[in-house]
Amino acid sequence: MTDKITILEHEGTSYIRKGYHSMAPDRLLVNGQAGLAQSCPGNASWLMVQGGVETLAIIPAPGLEVVGWSLKPEYREVTTFPPELGADAFRYEYDEDEEDHYIPTDPTAVYKSVFYEKKLQQVQLEPQPLEFIVIDRDCAPKARPEDVKVEFPASLREYPETWHKHPVFIDGNALFGRAATALVEAARERSGDFFVTDHRNIGTVTLMGYMHHEPKQSDYKVGRRTVRRTLTKSEFKIMELASGTSSYAKSADIVVRGLSGSNWADLESKINGFIELVLSYIKPGSVRVCECCKGDGYIVTVKP
Repeated sequence: MTDKITILEHEGTSYIRKGYHSMAPDRLLVNGQAGLAQSCPGNASWLMVQGGVETLAIIPAPGLEVVGWSLKPEYREVTTFPPELGADAFRYEYDEDEEDHYIPTDPTAVYKSVFYEKKLQQVQLEPQPLEFIVIDRDCAPKARPEDVKVEFPASLREYPETWHKHPVFIDGNALFGRAATALVEAARERSGDFFVTDHRNIGTVTLMGYMHHEPKQSDYKVGRRTVRRTLTKSEFKIMELASGTSSYAKSADIVVRGLSGSNWADLESKINGFIELVLSYIKPGSVRVCECCKGDGYIVTVKP
């Protein structure tokens, strides 16, 4: 969902344009409530609701959620891998050079996801927020006959070069794309200290860090043997960035919404300010090992 929902207001009623969205009235939450939206008589492209619209969300169809991992039967007698693992035993990380895209969250684990089967459960997904814009507060929708043309203001019709003098906006998905690209590139330049789990296709990227600390022992099992190793570097999560329409927005540290400006100079300043906030998590000195923990904790200091 990339475009903002268009809303018109007229005499105490809000009109919500459905556009290409599958927006049945019973699936739409208006101001956090279901059942408020109704079909608009005489205009199938619009829904209507009494009063103003503060928030919009769509109730998605039920989905499947991984609730655990079970060791495949053919490996139960020939390995010492745990027969059951929790839902968070693996994280998805795409790598075109690897067939297995699920990586153990435990860095000491010797098992792989190919030895396991997902345990799935049908769940009702969280409502997905929808971005919208009220374009007129004294106008009800009216279908335009196909043979009727609209005369737009000459300043834009004849001289589109002056677009930057007019009010402009960038939606949350487009702004997320800009910020995510900037974060990925910044992490690549400092690959010795940071890396990014890049899931832009589902509207989220996560900034991860390498924490260099005093040596500490780590033990893990390989069959009946206990393997010990000394770690001086660990991985940890710093910040998750998500688009406002992503199903992962609820758990993200920074949720990207749209921005508006009175003109391009105004909007460009707001865009740059937001990207600077995102990149503040990766500036030198933004992350350091906790002096008390000596490797078991870290401190994030945002420096906008």
